[in-house]
Amino acid sequence: MPKQKEWELAVFTPEIGATKTLLVSGDMMAAEVILKLSSALGPQDWSDFNLWWPERKTWLKRPRITLNAYGVESDSKLHFTAQHKLLNVQLPDRAIVRMKVNLAADCFSAVEQVCKGVGIRRYEELSFMRCNNRAIENHPAMTYFAQRKGATNAFLEPLLIRDKLSNHPGEPTVVGGEYHVAGSSIGTMVTSKDVPDGMLLNRFTTNSQDRAYFHGLWFDSSKSLFSQGVLENDFVQLRFKYFMFLDLDPNVDTVRIAQIYEQARWAILSEEVDCTEEEALSFAALQMQVRLAARQAKTEPSHTDEPAASDTGDLDAALNDLQVSLGTEPTANQAAAAAASVQKIQGYLKFSKGSRFFKSAKPFFFSFYDSTLSQYT
Repeated sequence: MPKQKEWELAVFTPEIGATKTLLVSGDMMAAEVILKLSSALGPQDWSDFNLWWPERKTWLKRPRITLNAYGVESDSKLHFTAQHKLLNVQLPDRAIVRMKVNLAADCFSAVEQVCKGVGIRRYEELSFMRCNNRAIENHPAMTYFAQRKGATNAFLEPLLIRDKLSNHPGEPTVVGGEYHVAGSSIGTMVTSKDVPDGMLLNRFTTNSQDRAYFHGLWFDSSKSLFSQGVLENDFVQLRFKYFMFLDLDPNVDTVRIAQIYEQARWAILSEEVDCTEEEALSFAALQMQVRLAARQAKTEPSHTDEPAASDTGDLDAALNDLQVSLGTEPTANQAAAAAASVQKIQGYLKFSKGSRFFKSAKPFFFSFYDSTLSQYT
């Protein structure tokens, strides 16, 4: 088979601002183009980089597909850029997490990555929305973010702004998969302020046009965020989209339950949902009852230090078994306690001596204690 004619292909790398012109052919695979381009750019870690076609808004993610199959020609303008980029993700409680997200993967996989990072199970219940609150971009905390652009090459760089952006952001670290900010752990994800920040309230009107606009902000879960116009340092909102909450366990879903409650709370405050005044007051009353119960549980003394009688008996029995297995004898008090815990069974039974068919059976009084059966005449 004759070799195809080579032609020039210009590839731009935004991270270093360089454009390289390569000699390629139509039967060359995408992996070969990446290898040739990385050799021309010089020694560096290019493992996270891939080819992006801005005109078609698609990634050349399949390395074995040829340029002819992709439809790349000599006049095509390709970008060689990183797949993981920093995003400002607004959680349902209106806190913002700045972390690296894979923009080349589909939206569903990106949601899974973010949910695992913040400790939310059942990521299939959530999805990304376009940020429609422009007031947050003018917040002083965003100036802090702008000064940190390109400050680190870490794969995961979370920056949490707690208290609904009312304080200056801290410098957290990731320890054992949990976020730690100023000495606190991921438990801060389940806290909320008593008074919400008015800057973050985005009130809706009740006309159908605004409702249609609001529901049109959801991203397509089958497409990548980069192909839907999301760039580095953009804002996206993480919200519960499908209100079918399965397998809610307070022991492992503390963050998830708190985020569900916060989304409902903020939806009422910002009038995103239609509800009557009575329903809003009922929601506030339940919130007050929960807070009062939690506060009372903290103030009441704990009686867990006094074990129950059944627990004490089980503990003594376990200690006796351990002493027997070690070849030691229990003390007199322990033996007396063990003897007192054994129940005595007694009653009348018919007993026959030497008769096969119980024709001459007579009632006798029997007593069964420990492993001894006694008969009384």
